Amino acid sequence: MKSLTKFLSAILLCTFIISCSNSGNEISDNIKKEDAISKTELDKVCWMIGTWENKENGVTTTENWRNVDKKTLIGVSFSILKNDTISFESISIQEIDSKLYYIPLVKGQNDNKPVKFELQSSTEKQVVFVNLKHDFPQKITYNKITKDSLYAEIQGKIQGKERTIGFPLKRKK
Repeated sequence: MKSLTKFLSAILLCTFIISCSNSGNEISDNIKKEDAISKTELDKVCWMIGTWENKENGVTTTENWRNVDKKTLIGVSFSILKNDTISFESISIQEIDSKLYYIPLVKGQNDNKPVKFELQSSTEKQVVFVNLKHDFPQKITYNKITKDSLYAEIQGKIQGKERTIGFPLKRKK
């Protein structure tokens, strides 16, 4: 009788262990599925994370991006000439309702309110954000040249004339 009890206890213990390990696999599978699902829009721009810089004609332009959570990158962009900040903007790239938006906020512009540019297209090496209702720019493009260089570009019409301004940047950090 003691042998039968030990045998049944051993079977129950094995069943419990197998059940727990299978349950762990299901949890692991669910996490993997969640990760696959969460790898959505924001992953298209994660290559931008880091500090980028360009020095040209005495002006140092810096852009810094960091990840906040699964749906948000935040950044700042500023240019300095002889210890004076000549431009500054805070930026976020956010996934909202399954769409990705580039949202800059520039003090003194747009009534000090952020402006949304919606992701129009993306590849592994390029993202394009558009807001045709904005005065300038209407289009913001980031091109990944190498892992340590990118080219940002703003485009749009100013007084009816098409204008493009480019920002070549090298990774600093």
